[in-house]
Amino acid sequence: MKKRGGQVKDIIGQKFNKLLVLEYVGIKNHKAVWKCKCDCGTIKNFTGQDLRSGNTNSCGCYMVEQIQKANTKHKATLNKNPTGTYKSWYSMKARCYRKSCIEYERYGGRGIEVCERWRNSFENFLEDMGERPEGYSLERKDFNGNYEPSNCCWIPFNQQARNKRTTVWVILNGEKMIQSDAAKLLNKNKTTIYEWRKYPHRIPKDLDIIFP
Repeated sequence: MKKRGGQVKDIIGQKFNKLLVLEYVGIKNHKAVWKCKCDCGTIKNFTGQDLRSGNTNSCGCYMVEQIQKANTKHKATLNKNPTGTYKSWYSMKARCYRKSCIEYERYGGRGIEVCERWRNSFENFLEDMGERPEGYSLERKDFNGNYEPSNCCWIPFNQQARNKRTTVWVILNGEKMIQSDAAKLLNKNKTTIYEWRKYPHRIPKDLDIIFP
C-alpha cells in the first residue's frame, strides 16, 4: 500500500466505532480510502482521516437511530398533545423571540433571552430541568435575568403569580406580602389598600403598614 510521499498504514481489520475496515481502495485527493462495513450491514468507503478523527461513527445509521430515539422519547412533543414540559420550553422561547407573542414586550422586548444551551434543544432543557411537575410552571429566580439553568426552577402556579414583576407588595406589621394578602388579613377590599397607597394620610394611625 503506497501513496505519493510515503507508505499507507494498514488498518484492515480495525474497527472505528460501528465501522469495520475490510480493504484498501486507493488514494483520493491525497487521502487513503478504505472500504468499511457498518454494524448495520451497509458497505461504504471512508478516508482514513475520517475514521481516525472519531467524527465518523457509522455509515449514517447512527444519526438516524439517535433521531428516532429522541422522537420516541419525546413523541408527545411532535404530535397534537405536547407534554407540559415541552409547552413550557416552547412558551419560554416565544416570550423572548416572537414579537407577535402577547408577552414579548415584558420579556424579549426588555432584553430577556434564553441561554444557548436551551434555545435550540428541548433535550438539554429537559435534562437540566426535569419533567414539569403537575400544577407547576417555569419561573426565573431573578425576573431581570435570562432563562438559564442557574436562574430557573419549577414553582406552583399560584406562587408564580406572586413573583411577577407587576406584583404590588406591602409590609404589614413588619412582614412583606402581596397587596391582596394584606387586604384579606385586614378584612379590607383591594380598593381600600390601593387608596391607602395613593393617599397615605387615610391610613389608620394605629396600623403598621408600609408601601415600599
